[in-house]
Amino acid sequence: MLGETLSDPYGTEGGGEMRGMGLLPVDTVFSDRKTRTRMQAVVTASEFAGAELDGYEIHTGKTTVRGESFCTLENGQPDGCVNGSVFGTYLHGLFDTGSLTQKLAEYLCRRKGIPCEQASPISHEAYQEQQFDLLAEGIRRALDMEAIYALMERGH
Repeated sequence: MLGETLSDPYGTEGGGEMRGMGLLPVDTVFSDRKTRTRMQAVVTASEFAGAELDGYEIHTGKTTVRGESFCTLENGQPDGCVNGSVFGTYLHGLFDTGSLTQKLAEYLCRRKGIPCEQASPISHEAYQEQQFDLLAEGIRRALDMEAIYALMERGH
């Protein structure tokens, strides 16, 4: 949807052709097969160059890119597109490792004139772990854990 056109000749997602938002110089044509693959990549786009990505691709079709690629996949292939402050890629989980999150926070701080020391992003994985810890603590406070442990020891 960030690109210029999206075409679905096989009816995979409803068929037809539609205009995208035109934010990236790309055109996508859906195929009749969906790809799901674990991928690692390194960002090549200047503001975020060097950020390591560990995610997965889920897409249907082929995108023709007429601009700068966003990253290089582990197999050496370019992926995604960047145009000014807009970037897009087939990779999901971009912010899971925290590498891109850190570079994005630094970039936004520079653009807004905010000292980067104030930005302390954490990886999605670390955030998720914090949330699980908060949930576990809430459950422990709400339940009689000693009674639950006693039941577990008795085998009931």
